[in-house]
Amino acid sequence: MSDYSFFEGVEKNFERAAAHTNLPDGLLEQLKGCNSVFRMKFPVRINGDVEVFEAYRVQHSNHRMPTKGGIRYSDGVNQDEVMALASIVYEESKQKTEQPRVAGVYINRLKIGMPLQADPTLKFAAYKLPKYKNTVIRRVLNVHKEIDSPYNTYKHLGLPPGPISIPEIQTIDAVLNYESHEYFFMCAKPEYTGYHNFSKTLHQHNVYSKEYHKWIDQQNIR
Repeated sequence: MSDYSFFEGVEKNFERAAAHTNLPDGLLEQLKGCNSVFRMKFPVRINGDVEVFEAYRVQHSNHRMPTKGGIRYSDGVNQDEVMALASIVYEESKQKTEQPRVAGVYINRLKIGMPLQADPTLKFAAYKLPKYKNTVIRRVLNVHKEIDSPYNTYKHLGLPPGPISIPEIQTIDAVLNYESHEYFFMCAKPEYTGYHNFSKTLHQHNVYSKEYHKWIDQQNIR
């Protein structure tokens, strides 16, 4: 499929869809205009199974291009890596105010060759296995860390081979403009507030981790 035929198809279908909206013409023109289109791989859960589809994704702002922003910590970073990291950040925290800090933790680890050890990647790897079909993992256990999968970021250095979810635009922005800090660890706060405690040292992280696991034990979360 050529770029010309693709863009032609986008414009044709956009006009058909726009006819069913009440949006002003000026806004529709802004929505239709885009800076770039990327061919991406998207994981989709269907009846308990995870399927990976290839599709096109449109970006409406140069600000979200992977060649700009804090993500450019190396010349080798590309759009797929941005999307993979954004998908992990999105699954780790839905709190938009802390997503740049979460992204910063992973960036710090990537810079020094430290495993990401991202629990959401373990869940993604597990759900691809038959034994976890139609199940919900409420608590990541050591057995999950032993799963043989390229998405297991406890076993494999660097980013996984693709995204584990479809991140929101705000999360992509959080990765492109990650918070610069000295944190290498994070642990969910007790009571499922959706926020995390961040640590610069393993010692402090273990303190937070002990508090969190004590709380989930009390909630009988297995």
